[in-house]
Amino acid sequence: MINDFYNRYTTSPVELKSTFSCDDALLNPVWDACWRTVKLCAQDILMSDASWEQLQYIGDTRIHALTLLYLSGDDRLMRNAIEQFDYSRSCEGMLASNYPNDGLSIIPCYSLVWIDMIHDYMMNRGDKAFIGRFTMGIGNVLDWYKGYLDSTGLLKALPYFNFTDWVNDGENGIMPTVKAGRSALSTLQYIYSLQNAVRVFGFLGEKEKATQYKNLADHLRLCVFNQCWSHEKNLMAENSLKHNFTQHTNILAVLTNTVSQPEYKDVMEKVMSGIGMDKTSIYYDFYLFEALKKAGMPEYFSKKMDLWKAMINQGLTTTPESYAKPRSDCHPWTSHPAYEMLSFLCGIAPASPGFTSVLITPQPGIYQNIHGSLTLPQGTITVSLFRQGKEGLSGKVTLPEKMSGKLSWNGQEISLREGEQKISIR
Repeated sequence: MINDFYNRYTTSPVELKSTFSCDDALLNPVWDACWRTVKLCAQDILMSDASWEQLQYIGDTRIHALTLLYLSGDDRLMRNAIEQFDYSRSCEGMLASNYPNDGLSIIPCYSLVWIDMIHDYMMNRGDKAFIGRFTMGIGNVLDWYKGYLDSTGLLKALPYFNFTDWVNDGENGIMPTVKAGRSALSTLQYIYSLQNAVRVFGFLGEKEKATQYKNLADHLRLCVFNQCWSHEKNLMAENSLKHNFTQHTNILAVLTNTVSQPEYKDVMEKVMSGIGMDKTSIYYDFYLFEALKKAGMPEYFSKKMDLWKAMINQGLTTTPESYAKPRSDCHPWTSHPAYEMLSFLCGIAPASPGFTSVLITPQPGIYQNIHGSLTLPQGTITVSLFRQGKEGLSGKVTLPEKMSGKLSWNGQEISLREGEQKISIR
C-alpha cells in the first residue's frame, strides 16, 4: 500500500558539463541561476517557464536551446523542438508560436526565429540529413513574408499577433510602427533570417536558393537603409518618417550589416545610452549582447550584468521573465548570460558548420582573466587567458583531437591545432 507520494524534482536528464570563471566572483551565482533555469525547464519539451504557461514558445526556445547546448553539450531537446515546431505548420506555411498545443496562435516573427534555430543547430552540430528535412518549411516561411513586401521594399502590416518584446510603448509587446506597417524593425527581422537561411542552403549545397535569398536580403537592406536611416541622428529609425527610434531596430541593423562596420560602435554607443529610444527587455538583451559582440564592445556586458546580479541579490535562484514584476520567476529566455560568458567573453564559437573548426575571439572587457570550457561531441575546448598590460594576452587553449582553428586578438591571429598550446601576444 502507498501511503504518500511526493514529486520534488522533475527534469530531463541533462548535465552541466561546461565551465566558466573570471576575476568577478559575482558572476558565479549568475551562471548557476542560468543553468538552474534551463535545466528546470528542460522537461520532455523546452518549456518557456516552470509554472506560468509551461509551453514551448519558439522565441523562448531559441535562447533556451542554445544556452542548454553550450552548457550541457546535449542537443536532443533542441532537435526535438525544431521538429515539433515544423509539425505545427498552418496551411499558409507559418508555424504556431508555441507547440505542442491544441490551439493555433501565430506570432509571425517566431516562424523566422525557427529558421534562426536551424542555423544555430547547423553551426553547432551540422547534421545535414536532419537539417535537410526542413528546407521546404524554411522556404514556406520566407515566401509568406515575401508576399507582404510592398513597392518600397518594406513589409506591410502583418496579420496575427506581432509580438516583438515587452517594451514601455508597446501594446502587449507589439510596437506601434510594426502594427502600422512599413516598419524597419519587422523588415530587419526578415532580413536577419534570410541571411541565416542563405547559410543553411549553402551548407546543403542548394546554391540556387542560397543566391536567390541572398539577393533578396541585400536588396532589402538597401531599402531599409535608404528610407529609414537618419543622417541627423546616425541611427536607424522605425520608419521613413524618422520620428521614432528603438534599441531593437538598431541592434538588428548591426546584426544584418544594414549599417556598415565602421558605424557599429557609434550606433551601439547610442543604443546603450538609450536616449530617445524604446529599450530592450532582458529577454531581447540576447540580441543586444550579440550586437555588442559583433561591435567589439564587451565593457557593456559587465555593465548589463548588474541587472542579473541585482536579481540574485533579491533572492532569485533562477532567471525571471522580466526584471520588473515578472509573471514567472523561472524563464529560460533570460538565461542567455551563461551562453554569452562562453561565446562573448571567452569568444568560443564555431568557425564552420558542425563546429568542425573553432574561432576563439576573447573579449574579456574589464576582466583581467577568463577561464571557460565547452563540451562538444568531438571533445572539450578549454581556454584560460590572462590580460598582459593594455594590449597583451597570455594563457592556454586546448582543442579536441582533429580540430583546428584560430585565435583572434587585437587584429592578430594565431593558428590553433589539436591539443594544448600556449598563447602569448604582446
